[in-house]
Amino acid sequence: MRDSKASFSVRVRHSKDCPDKAKGPFWQDCQCWKTYVLYGVGKAAGKWESAGTRSWATAVRIAKEALEDYDPKVIRIRELEKAAEAKELKTVLISDAIKAYIEDGRTRRLAEGTLRSIRQMDNRLTSWINQQKDKPTYVHELTADRLGAWRNSWKLSANTAQLSWIVAKGFLSFCVSREWIPSNPATKLKPLAKSKVNNTAIFSDDQYQSILGAVELCTNQFHTANLKNWRHRLLAFVELLRWGGCDLSDAIQFRPEQIRDGVFRYQRQKTKVLATIPIPEHLVVLLRNLPLLSDSVGSQMPFRTAGISLESDVRKWESNLSQLFKKAGIETIITVSGATKGPHAKMFRHTCAVSHLVHGSSLMAVSKYLGHRNPQITAAVYLPFVAELENAIIAEGRKSMAAALPKPKGKVIRMNKTA
Repeated sequence: MRDSKASFSVRVRHSKDCPDKAKGPFWQDCQCWKTYVLYGVGKAAGKWESAGTRSWATAVRIAKEALEDYDPKVIRIRELEKAAEAKELKTVLISDAIKAYIEDGRTRRLAEGTLRSIRQMDNRLTSWINQQKDKPTYVHELTADRLGAWRNSWKLSANTAQLSWIVAKGFLSFCVSREWIPSNPATKLKPLAKSKVNNTAIFSDDQYQSILGAVELCTNQFHTANLKNWRHRLLAFVELLRWGGCDLSDAIQFRPEQIRDGVFRYQRQKTKVLATIPIPEHLVVLLRNLPLLSDSVGSQMPFRTAGISLESDVRKWESNLSQLFKKAGIETIITVSGATKGPHAKMFRHTCAVSHLVHGSSLMAVSKYLGHRNPQITAAVYLPFVAELENAIIAEGRKSMAAALPKPKGKVIRMNKTA
């Protein structure tokens, strides 16, 4: 709070070689940095602050604005504006805001995995809110304290928790962009640490052969009369995942023109990066002769189902693959870190990557196959699987290190190894 005699003073902070240094601290035409001090504002009085400018006029304006922060009338006006803004924000329900965020994600064609993460955040937040005595209803009621309490209630792995928090912050940033809240309360909380555990897993050669053999054992309640064609499609879909190294949503949206001269080229939905990967001839034949079913969209996108959204199609194919894994006798898998998990569609992509690395493809090449932004991502995920590759990288590093070291001058004294 300031008193009636509150004021300010602006001064110039001359540099050592300033030609106007002798003209004193109140010389307005000097191009050196300006500072200011406030008087009559309580505990903040008498402290010099940098104005962050070389302009005298700008420094005066900044000092005046700083002084206004202690004016009771200005403070009261800001409080009334904030109260009015909060009253207006109460019309935006949390549930409506999340629905708008999901719809915006669909419009921007976010990856199905990202949309699924948003829905999971919605379920997790709704469940937590229903357990609270003082339930937040509107977006502006999601304060930093409440977000912290919600986050503390999670019983998730480190990586899952970090992903969930990123999604939550993205949702609140969306609310800020829509002017439903003035600022993102999540930024007041410290970020979660990312786990260094690698939970990537691949199918062994025997497991993959079991999966292919299990295709003939699978059934489909919607295509019992045309089961042969349905199994042909299932086989082609699995082989596309395995040899094309693509995500589930990209395989579902496969188009025949994406294959030319035995090369599969497509833009990843998740990253919008172009992936380019050679595929075997038998897969080209499978896809070329792919039969359509009564509910297929058409030949232009043969794995898509007519009349349903992409997210529904993803769930449908996940169900098909889940049945396939069970028929193949694969109920659990072991990740590179030793954790036990259930089999999932992305393991085909991991299997494709590791297979190429083991059989001689470079990190740069596999990075291009998978549509990664840079080879460092590829190395971080798949290096633990390939000991030979790791040894090669170490040897390459030692070679470049030896070339970079300065050459010894004068007589070289060698140490006796037996000493």
